[in-house]
Amino acid sequence: MDGRPRVIATVNFKGGVGKTTATWLLARIAAEVDPVLVIDADAQMSLTTAVELSEETGRFPEDFERWFQEHRKYERTLFDAIDQFTRGGGYFDFPIDGRVAFQIHQRLWLIPATSDLYWLTLEVFDRDQMQGFVPALLRKFTKAGAGFRYVFFDCPPSFTVLSFSILTNCDLVLVPVNPDVFADRGLDILLEGLELQLQPHPFPRVAVFMNRARLYRGGFTRETRYYWDLVQNVCRKWAQKGIAIRALETFLPERADIRKSIPRGGRVPEELRRILQRLWEEIRAFLGG
Repeated sequence: MDGRPRVIATVNFKGGVGKTTATWLLARIAAEVDPVLVIDADAQMSLTTAVELSEETGRFPEDFERWFQEHRKYERTLFDAIDQFTRGGGYFDFPIDGRVAFQIHQRLWLIPATSDLYWLTLEVFDRDQMQGFVPALLRKFTKAGAGFRYVFFDCPPSFTVLSFSILTNCDLVLVPVNPDVFADRGLDILLEGLELQLQPHPFPRVAVFMNRARLYRGGFTRETRYYWDLVQNVCRKWAQKGIAIRALETFLPERADIRKSIPRGGRVPEELRRILQRLWEEIRAFLGG
């Protein structure tokens, strides 16, 4: 480790594959040992609402609501940071304090999304200038004494200038796929899109895993195995092109209680926790530490 955090970007252009769920649960597992920052980069606020919004009341808890109001009032949002970075003319005047990231527990922090991130889809910011945003923001955290070892980004389903900054500066692109007809085709389209969008920057490492796998007697159903074989073929094709891509052996099963594990304070069932730990160890090994 060179002192900078390892950056993991969870991406899939298809909605509903469990991208946000996987990002948060893996971050929780990583934070059992190391300091972790999770950044919701999606204007739909999927991760923010999944973690903090109460299903019973339809509202944020009082502590988060108070913090979130100050987060916006004092212009400490992710969008405010982008605005400061692009208007600074080389001077990034964005203070890092307790209003920037919400502390979930001792080793886990969250930067929530806000709806003004929708502006990023309108190309109002210069793409080449935005490329340096993510490392500049993370350097500010490091200088402020926030020693995160891992930073997880929950990326939007569309490619924005923020996506460009994340993906050109990440150590790993994490791609969950589901056992359906979009599994291999969607992965191929995603990789083709990244190849076009990220040039001339190097292609990051890519790890693909099966999410919501359907099981029978402890193994994949015939249908799930069929789609996973197609995904592995896509990975082999891109590996032959020189891309560092790996189809991970560990998979997340389809189970109803995963959703209950997401909200702050939600308990991860022990069996699921063991699976997540194995998946995280595979990811760490592929990252090299």
